Amino acid sequence: NGESSERGMSGGGNASHGLLETAAVVLAWFVLNIAMGSSTKWIFLYGEICVESVPRECRAFKFPLTITVIHMVFSWGMCWIQLYHFRGRPKGSGLTLAQQLEKVVPLSICFSLSVAMGNLSLKYIYPSFNQMLGAMSPLITVALALVMQRKRYNWWTWMSMPVICGGLALCSAEEVNFNFLGTVYATGATVLRALKSIMQGRLLQGGDKMDSVTLLFYMAPWAAGFLGILAVASEGLEPQMQLLRGLGVMSLAPLPDIPLAPDRTAP
Repeated sequence: NGESSERGMSGGGNASHGLLETAAVVLAWFVLNIAMGSSTKWIFLYGEICVESVPRECRAFKFPLTITVIHMVFSWGMCWIQLYHFRGRPKGSGLTLAQQLEKVVPLSICFSLSVAMGNLSLKYIYPSFNQMLGAMSPLITVALALVMQRKRYNWWTWMSMPVICGGLALCSAEEVNFNFLGTVYATGATVLRALKSIMQGRLLQGGDKMDSVTLLFYMAPWAAGFLGILAVASEGLEPQMQLLRGLGVMSLAPLPDIPLAPDRTAP
């Protein structure tokens, strides 16, 4: 009896620890997600790269795709530190190039496009409205899982959807800083995020025994490369030149006066 009670107390302690750890991770994700959206909007509104010269030269940095490439590079770097300096090595056996092309590259394209469209939407709408539109994720994820995986859900799931989406519709109708293009980008990002969740779930629950950090470690370089091509094609080389000038690498080279697209940023 004594051993049974000790085991019960130990099991209850482990369950409580796991619950607290899950709650802390979800809370951290929520806070960091809001902080990332707010800081990206701040860059579009007030971000400048300045060069200490006479006179002092400052230029606005409003390049959402380049910002997303930088995001991917830093994501890969943080995953590398976590995997090789804290954990020791990635979980599971490494993926070959052929396996990455088959499993990781489609997910990388979906993930990079979702982040890019989310960043693009912040040029036109505020982070609060962006997060509000992101509340459609449960409905879109359930619909995609129903179509793609033939999954079935109980009535409680379906009954909660009108509450979420009805409140979203009411809030969107009264949004002061509504912008159609920003709404399209944010909605597209939400759909791609839901699709990414389904694709990611298949990989994490498959036979490769990868966790989310290992998956992001493999995915981020492909996403950065794919977005880098799109960034150069649509934004040109000015973002890279501004960054190099700001870092002092090209302090002696003149910055070409490349005209920017008309600024349609929301006030």
